[in-house]
Order: sequence, then C-alpha cells, then structure tokens
Amino acid sequence: MVLYMPSIRIWLAGSQRNAFDMKLLRRDIYAITLHSSSMITTEIQVYLIKGRSEHLLIDIGFHSASAADELCAALKQLNVELKDVRLVLTHLHVDHSGNAQHFAPCLKEILASEWDGCMVTHKLNKTTAHYVRKNRQLAGIPRSVCVQLKSESEIFEGGDSVFAFTPIRAHERLSVGDYTFEVVDLAGHSPQQIGLYEINEHFMFAADSVLNQIYPTINFWMEEFSSMQDNFDTLKRICDFDCEILYPAHYGPIFDIKERCMQTVDHHMKKGKYLLDVVKQGSGTAYEFAMRMQWGRQLRRFDTLSCPQQWFACLELLAHLERFYDLGILSRELIDGHWYYNIKK
Repeated sequence: MVLYMPSIRIWLAGSQRNAFDMKLLRRDIYAITLHSSSMITTEIQVYLIKGRSEHLLIDIGFHSASAADELCAALKQLNVELKDVRLVLTHLHVDHSGNAQHFAPCLKEILASEWDGCMVTHKLNKTTAHYVRKNRQLAGIPRSVCVQLKSESEIFEGGDSVFAFTPIRAHERLSVGDYTFEVVDLAGHSPQQIGLYEINEHFMFAADSVLNQIYPTINFWMEEFSSMQDNFDTLKRICDFDCEILYPAHYGPIFDIKERCMQTVDHHMKKGKYLLDVVKQGSGTAYEFAMRMQWGRQLRRFDTLSCPQQWFACLELLAHLERFYDLGILSRELIDGHWYYNIKK
C-alpha cells in the first residue's frame, strides 16, 4: 500500500521561489521537490530513503544555490546528515546531477553508471560540451541555436571539476533500511540511465524513462549508442518487471505502468513514421527535416519553437534517423560535417 501524508511546504528565507514540497511516499521514503528557473525543467523530485546508519538519496537536483538550499532544508527537516548519505545519480542531465559537485565533499559516496558518471564527473576525455558541439554539426543545427541554447537553458551546465564516484551496473543490489534495490538498466533518455527496483515490495524509481503528462526526450549522443532503440528496449524491460508503481523524477507516480509505456512507444513510433514521410520528400539533415515538420498539439512551425525546444527536437530526430539507418531503411552521407539522410534504394 502506498501511504501519503500532506505536503510539508517550507519557505526558505528571502524568496517564495525557494519553496519545496516534501511527501512521505511509503515508510522512510520521501519525495523532495526542488525548483529551477530553467525554461526546460522547472522542478524535479529527488527521493530520500532513510536507513539506520546511512541513507540513500536518488538524484540531487539543479546546479544552483537555491536548489542546494532547498535540499539542505529538507534533509535538516528529516534529521539527515550529508556524511551519512549515499547518492545515486540516475543519469547525467543537470536537473538530476547538477549539484553533485557542490555536495561531493560532504557525501558518504556517489554512485552512477560508468558512462553517465564519467560525464558528470568529467572523467571522460569527451565532455558534454564536446557532444553538444559535435552533434550540432552532425544534425546541421546553426551555431546561433547553440549559442542561444546556453543562455536559455541550464540543462547542460553542471560543475566543471573532477570528483570521485563509484560505478554501478544493472543487477547489482543496494540495501538501505528495510529495502533492497536492484539496479535497472534504463538506457535511452541518456546512454546509461539507471533506476532502482525494490525486489520485495515491487516498486521502481524510474528516473526519466517514462513520465506522466509528457514524453521524455530521446537524444542522440554518438554512434556508440542506439538511443531510440535503447529507449524501446527499456520500455519493454519495465513492462516485464513485477512492478506495482513507478516513481519518476517528474509529474508524480505512475500506476498503470504498461499502459503508459505503450503510450510512450506509440508516441515515438508515430513521430518516426511522420519523419519517414518527410524524408521521402528529399534528402536532408535532421535540422532540415525538423524545419519541414509541424510540432506539438498546436502544430507549430519549427522556427517558432524556443532554442532549447529546437535543440531537443533535432537531437530526437537524429536518434530516429540513426535507428532507421541501423535498420537499413535510410542511407547516410557525411557532407561538410553534416549527416544527410535519404530513403535507401
């Protein structure tokens, strides 16, 4: 049974914008909502599982002083000290990992998948900024979009120092208090996104793999990852679990899990079919195809979208295009640093 208590709404000194909600989801498990002024993501739920001698925190929130203050106030309310907290980062996006560097010296341990963890902690030779530059070129996105993206969105902006983390892999187990969690591969939304499945009570912390209200973006990263196909495989994997409830990072719990997963698959399949119809009209880059398409329920022109929306739209199309290329449906040619796609003869 899922137990709820009324939200504890706490206002930090100085501004009402620093309010956060804290809910008891089940015994010793709290959802803490942190806020941001980002145009992409305005809030996130991080989860705290209280144990006896140590505690588990799932994600840590935005790269901002206000989000750090919110989290510290919540932990103080729960009588939790940072030195007793093991942090699990589900993936590299800054709304989940942005403040990891700030808190790293105080935490007992930071755990993450190997690739996403290396990206967050800057232990890879290729940083997130490298992927942004490279993918902008491959997708044919104008440089001006990337410049404005940085000013309008903090989604790629975390700290810039190296810090330690412990790699964890699918099927490993973590115990805290009365709970035992299995690490779950949730790749797709990011190359090695992970979640945690409670093996006795059958619930899952599912990060951004599937959400209420909206569909998570699936971004192409590089050829080493099959982002869109990984996403489809992850949604099937979630459906195969004996799971009663999902706790995503945004928009609240999901109870009808298989239905929401199928809706998410259907959304991406329809987008892929629409894209193929556009490709049939002639060769182009992901950006050029995006310009030919209509977006959202209002069927907006692509050039009316904000720069962050344009970025995520193009990178999701690139993930679709690469899946169709891998399936042998499309051909691909590199011209002046851009990938041009066409229907394979």
